Amino acid sequence: MKRTISLFLCLILLLTLIPLTAFADPPESVQSGSEKMYNYIKNKEGLRLEAYKNPGETYWTIGYGHCAPDIYEGMVITQEQADEYFRNDIAVFEAYVCKLSERYGYVFTQNEFDALLSLSYNFGSGWVEGYAGSWRLARYVKNGFRSVDPLELADSMSVICSAGGIIYDGLIIRRFEEAKILLYGVYPGDSESCPDFVYIKMDAGGGSIQGGNRVKAYYKDQPYGSLPTASKDGYIFNGWLNEKGEKITGSTVASKNLSLTASWTQVTPTPDPSPSPDPSPSPDPSPSCAYGENCPSKAFADVGYGFWAHDSIDYVVANKLFNGVSTASFEPNTTMNRGMLVTVLYRLFGSPSVEGYENPFTDLEKNAYYDAILWASHNRIANGYADGTFRARETLTRQQLATFLCRYASFIGRDTDAEIHADLSRFNDSEGISSAYVYSLEWAVGQRIINGISAIELAPANSATRAQVATMLMRFMKNYLSIR
Repeated sequence: MKRTISLFLCLILLLTLIPLTAFADPPESVQSGSEKMYNYIKNKEGLRLEAYKNPGETYWTIGYGHCAPDIYEGMVITQEQADEYFRNDIAVFEAYVCKLSERYGYVFTQNEFDALLSLSYNFGSGWVEGYAGSWRLARYVKNGFRSVDPLELADSMSVICSAGGIIYDGLIIRRFEEAKILLYGVYPGDSESCPDFVYIKMDAGGGSIQGGNRVKAYYKDQPYGSLPTASKDGYIFNGWLNEKGEKITGSTVASKNLSLTASWTQVTPTPDPSPSPDPSPSPDPSPSCAYGENCPSKAFADVGYGFWAHDSIDYVVANKLFNGVSTASFEPNTTMNRGMLVTVLYRLFGSPSVEGYENPFTDLEKNAYYDAILWASHNRIANGYADGTFRARETLTRQQLATFLCRYASFIGRDTDAEIHADLSRFNDSEGISSAYVYSLEWAVGQRIINGISAIELAPANSATRAQVATMLMRFMKNYLSIR
């Protein structure tokens, strides 16, 4: 979990916010952490005088969680060196929290400053700016965390608890402690009392969890009230079971931390009827085709002139963003994968050189997607997963598409925060949107780039076909970017 912001982003932000941090004395901060917080961070990080590597981290760590490229395997330091590393590190993160105060107009209380200092020490400087499009917590800090419901704020903190794809109970507990410091000014060991939180960890058994997060926070000793639902193709969701096989419901009192498993009943699928043969395409361009005799997709037998996405496919083919799967076939109903979509955006930006870009992914091969993925990763348009993979051939979902387009818009200089964002509550399945994608979907629907599959269903986790992506991309380019 340490320093989840990439080294590149950290360096850029550090150079922007704290000039020459790596080469000068630690910067002076207008406000600083309390001695109580220093001791808290040291206790949470633990003291290790020999270098070690955390799950999912690129660089080695030593001392009180000091992670840097100059720390190496087998390195050993003294207590005095560990203390010096800590003093230098804490000064950097104090300066970053002071910058948050200046940038977003806060006058932090001591407990608020301390909580944000602990968060920054754990995540790295730049986490608010780097993850405001995907972390609720970063968005709340950016837009006004004091107006957020306390339980929602604690929940947005508790979900940031994994490293290398593994959830760590200790990180959830740390998030709860930081939440109580932030919200109530109560530190571990204080005699004062404040509302307490417990969590559930959910295993959907191959299904998808409502909201996308495997951890959810609740007030301790109060009924859960509501629990996330889950979905799985070919199964009916029956609810959540604890380790003893007992069903946990909304009326159950949240007395302790629990690990829950989804209960499913398999449904016998009804076979699809035999498909009718595709109609033969009209031999001549339809008068309704905007391109007439020069119809870009006329060679594709599966994109007839009456096909619902014909105009969109014409548009993306004419702009050289999509190619056919073969000279005679476009395959409009084939699902897109992550690598395909990134390649389309790479072409849209002119396919610039990626010479010198480092491959950060363990599963990225030198194939047709390689340059596009390096470019998208370098420019923070498409990120990989916590385990270091990109999964280029993984099916693209509608919510991922919205996120890639939103990040692209920010990358080319659009202020997506200032643009229209839709209220998604009108969709019956809005509760199923993963928190990492809510912002982007609100933006994409608000900009009329993505519509629901019906008036009341958004289907955020559904796959996106080539025809659907062509349609949404045409809306993005013509209506949003004004590219005709």
